[in-house]
Formats: sequence, structure tokens, C-alpha cells
Amino acid sequence: MDTEVVPLDERTCIDSARDALVALDADGHVVVWSAAAERMYGWTAREVVGHPLPWRDGVHRGAEHGQLHDLARRGVVVGAVPVETGRRNGSTVVAEVSIDPVRDAEGRIIGTCSIHRDVTARAASGIVADRPAEVDLTAAEHIDAADTAPGFDGFCARHDLSEFERDLVALLLTGHRIPAMARTLGRSPGTIRNRLSLLYRRFGVRGKAELLDVLHAELGDAIAMGA
Repeated sequence: MDTEVVPLDERTCIDSARDALVALDADGHVVVWSAAAERMYGWTAREVVGHPLPWRDGVHRGAEHGQLHDLARRGVVVGAVPVETGRRNGSTVVAEVSIDPVRDAEGRIIGTCSIHRDVTARAASGIVADRPAEVDLTAAEHIDAADTAPGFDGFCARHDLSEFERDLVALLLTGHRIPAMARTLGRSPGTIRNRLSLLYRRFGVRGKAELLDVLHAELGDAIAMGA
């Protein structure tokens, strides 16, 4: 007897994957929450689809995810950064997260898509080291944000940051040091130092650590992995 072959479909492939897939729309609401995401974090798709990430309030120590998605919403590609989050049951999970902006046919960013790999066991063994997020600013773009806009874009709008200053802040938040900033932005280390000095004066702080304190106070929990 011939066995009926069921054709593959997109949803079956997504839910069969070992790594979790989480996609957010432009407003930060969950539109895709795969079966692996359910297993990894404990919330079901029915509970989270149509809502913000379930840990955005900080109770589950996962504001880092939200901040990384905020960066991706303006075209910043974030790759392979370990993020510690609380599961629904209160236990801890460490996921290696990569996030890409999602664009429509006209190239407009309409959301973000992230892959989450559970590396909790490796982290417990000390194999996963804290490190800066890998970011690609080449495709980043300005997103007009009202003063009341949340997250990264709202912060930049409130303080009237230029595109270059936005990029510096993004790199600061993802744990980059001056040499890495210079390579990423194609500027000299001296230029980076000068622009950072201007930011320090603008925010009335004496250096990087104090500026990060200001950023974290406005944006929520730190996403810096190696500050």
C-alpha cells in the first residue's frame, strides 16, 4: 500500500525546526511564535501572538530582546548574541539570538524576525562568553519617531540625535569599544573619540560608563554584553 505523502508547508517547517523563530510587526507585537519558542520560553503562541514580547516588562529579565528588536526596526542587523531570559516558570534560559529587519516589496521595514538557539547548557559550562552583539549598520536607516515613541527610536528622537550619533549609541549599547566602532563605521578612532566626547558633554556625563547609565535609565535593562 502506498503511503500518502503530505507536502511540506511553511508552518510545518517552522515548527519542526530545533531553533525558535520569533517575528514582530512594526509595532513590536508578536506575529510568529514557533513551537520551539513555546518549548524554550514556556508561553504558547495563543498567549503571545498579537501582544508584545511576554517579558518586556522586565519581570523575566528579558528587556534585552526588546532593545535588540528596536535596533533591528531601523535596519540594524544583529547577530549571534547570547541573551539571558526567564522562562514562564521562572527558570533561566540563555538563547543565542540573531535578528534581521523584515522589509516589504518597496523596501520599507515592516517588522523583525529573530532566531533563538538554546545555549543554556553551554553557558552553564562556561562555553558561552559574554561578547558584543554582532551588528551590521550598513543597511540602517532613519526612522522618524515622535517624542512619545518607545525604545531606541524614541530615545534618539527625544534627544535629536544625528544618524552618526544614533549609530554610536547603538554600538555602545551592544558592547563595542572604540576600535570596533571605528571599523564598523569606517571612521578613525580619533573621530570616534571626538564624537563620543561631544555626546558626553551633551548628556552632562564624564565618560562611557556614565553615558551607559543614562541610556539604560531611559531604555530599560542594559543590552551591553561586554561594556
